[in-house]
Amino acid sequence: MWISNTATALCLMPLVLEFVDQLPANQATFKKAIVLAIAWITSIGGMATSVGTPTNGVFLDQYESFWPGAKGMSFEHFLLCAAPLSLLLLFILWLVFCCFFIWFRDDKVKIDLEFFHERRRKLGPMTYEESVLVVVWGLLVLLWLTASPIGSYPGWKKSVAEDLSSGVIGLMLTLPLFVIPCASQLPKAFKQRLGLQRCLSESFLIGDDAPKNILDWDAVKEAFQWEIIFVFGGGSMLADGTVRSGLAGTLAEFLADTCGDSGFFVLVIFVTILVCFSTEVLSNMSTMTIFGPIVARTAYLQGIDPVLMMMLVAFASSTSFMLPTASGPNMVVQASGVITVKEMVIGGMFMNVVAIVFIAIYTIAALPFLIGSLS
Repeated sequence: MWISNTATALCLMPLVLEFVDQLPANQATFKKAIVLAIAWITSIGGMATSVGTPTNGVFLDQYESFWPGAKGMSFEHFLLCAAPLSLLLLFILWLVFCCFFIWFRDDKVKIDLEFFHERRRKLGPMTYEESVLVVVWGLLVLLWLTASPIGSYPGWKKSVAEDLSSGVIGLMLTLPLFVIPCASQLPKAFKQRLGLQRCLSESFLIGDDAPKNILDWDAVKEAFQWEIIFVFGGGSMLADGTVRSGLAGTLAEFLADTCGDSGFFVLVIFVTILVCFSTEVLSNMSTMTIFGPIVARTAYLQGIDPVLMMMLVAFASSTSFMLPTASGPNMVVQASGVITVKEMVIGGMFMNVVAIVFIAIYTIAALPFLIGSLS
């Protein structure tokens, strides 16, 4: 929810792989299932916030481009619309997993809890750097949630700059990490007050390679995937070009003619199925970039709320469960070597059907009341 789904998968995979390695050899199916579930839960969890997955960021960018004079969608408004669906799909995934791999199996999986206790002991006390990141993260979430009006509270952006986006707020809290010193740079008296155990991170690297600040610019330059900026920028240009060239309108008219006067219910089901399976062969960002303007225009022609339908496209674009190339978490999981592409396709097909059913029901029954009137 609070960091990207791919980053979450990268953080979880080492621990999950270590856990499945200590399971008995006869639990191969359970091992594969729990590894595959990491890809699914990170994608589903990322739906909940505007920063959890790139598709939600594309949705907000398109919304601001198509309706520049409309009231913006705040972080908490998006959370209100998306979090219930995310929690619902997570509950369904948990229920399915328990039914297939835990509750009704003859050979019960025996979990050695000592494995987790041992891992916890090895972590030791929270380090100084970890404490700084927890404080910054907590402050960032607080600023995201309180930036826009909530009831009678006007939101702090009104007193600072009303056009601040969630990304800019995130950058405001990230930049100070480049100047906050690491434990190795703290005065000796301050280290003693903190406790030397909490400053052990300074011993990981010594000499010129030792980082001086929480975030090190040289490390960021080497590790950051700069091409993602061009992906976002190119996607935004593609969406704008689709609208300006008239292609979105032409395809929307064709889609509207295809659906006829079938109404909101049929259009929701049709779009959910179309986007859900398209995102398996396209990246989820590309799917949102291409289908967002088209579906919004189709909804407008049929007298349906276009913002609601664009949000449906954003949700369905995140249900890329079948192929490794469909999303970052899928790539991370498939690269582990635990599961094959065939196994991912079979399991992902089942999850796609489940997602289509519940996303369509949620969009029809709940989303119109949560989203209000934004366009």
